[in-house]
Amino acid sequence: MDLELHQVDLRYEELRSRRPARERRQFSSLVEVGQQAPIVVVSPAASERPVVIDGYKRVRLLRRLGRTRCGHRRGLLARRMRCCSSGCCARATRTTRSNWVGFGASCGSDSASAARS
Repeated sequence: MDLELHQVDLRYEELRSRRPARERRQFSSLVEVGQQAPIVVVSPAASERPVVIDGYKRVRLLRRLGRTRCGHRRGLLARRMRCCSSGCCARATRTTRSNWVGFGASCGSDSASAARS
């Protein structure tokens, strides 16, 4: 499934480091082969724009190529954040390589609300 590039929220882009040599290699790859890996987005609330958590470089390079769409997939955080209205289940842990790897346990409010219905 494709996502319009103007729809994505890049609010955490400045937290990522830039490596010009890697960007040149990836740009060449995008020109020759196209996008191989999807970007990862989460939607904290149904009314908010999808927030990119992985793939800032791909978005930047696709825009440089004049593309308006990109492949994407929804991250696990999107599912966790919907389990309760307070969002307390969205505690994420990170590795030293800055990859999202795990999420806090559910607060139980989702099972409590399911039991009431």
